[in-house]
Amino acid sequence: MVTKTRTSKKRYLMALEDDMKFCSLTESTKKQYRFIVTRYLEFTNNNPEFSRQEIMQFISSLGNTTSTYAAWVLTIVKRFHRTILDILPSNKKKWPLGPREGPKVVVRAQPSFGDETIINKLFKVIKNNRDYAMARLLFATGMRRDEICRITIDNYSRPNITFQMSKGEEFRTVKLDNTTCRAIDEYLETREDRYKVLFLNDHSKPFTPDALSQVFKKYFRKIGAEKRTGFHAIRRGLVTLLYNRGMGETEIQKFIGWKTREMVTRYIQFTPDRIGEDVRAIHPFYEEE
Repeated sequence: MVTKTRTSKKRYLMALEDDMKFCSLTESTKKQYRFIVTRYLEFTNNNPEFSRQEIMQFISSLGNTTSTYAAWVLTIVKRFHRTILDILPSNKKKWPLGPREGPKVVVRAQPSFGDETIINKLFKVIKNNRDYAMARLLFATGMRRDEICRITIDNYSRPNITFQMSKGEEFRTVKLDNTTCRAIDEYLETREDRYKVLFLNDHSKPFTPDALSQVFKKYFRKIGAEKRTGFHAIRRGLVTLLYNRGMGETEIQKFIGWKTREMVTRYIQFTPDRIGEDVRAIHPFYEEE
């Protein structure tokens, strides 16, 4: 009986590792993924039923957690369920919770760099050729951090950059402006290695997503950005900037590479001043003034 339990747990964990090989998760996220799955297997004595009651009791067993963390745990358990679907008996294959059940994420407004003044301020504090080229490229394309970590020198053919998107695995080509091209060219002139990866860290090795985030957090602090400002603020800021400049939602969707227009709405940062200006421009009462 003991041997059977160990074998079952080993199969579950092997399936988990196989799943993580083919998804673009950071090492810290993978670590958390393993931790939650291991805790869940221990909670169920290595024999998960994937019932509604079991899952909710497991989340409660984690103690005083935020609703956002609880929702994230639920997402991990659901992903794990989908990962081991092939080795589960037929009575456990159906996910028991509906889309509106379980803990919900409390969404906080995320910092954004949609203001051109802030963007220019960021560019001015970056003196390193590599970091400046990365910042220009990020604002020119809206790349995700794992995409910029994987991009190679062969992907760059002035003025175009072609890269594989981390979600969907499709390729996207963007025509770059002259200043961004010049920044990349000047950085490449300083390279004396044989690596094909476009951007290397201070040890002449490819960046990891977490290490790339740390590079930009240093610059965020220099310009006095909010403490919780992260790498994603660049991508969110680009979408907001394009929208404020008059680019349509459909065009932004195609440029960034999203499958639906809903993502555009989720990323745009509406400020009170901007909303007020739009209302005054349209509302009939202001025509009387």
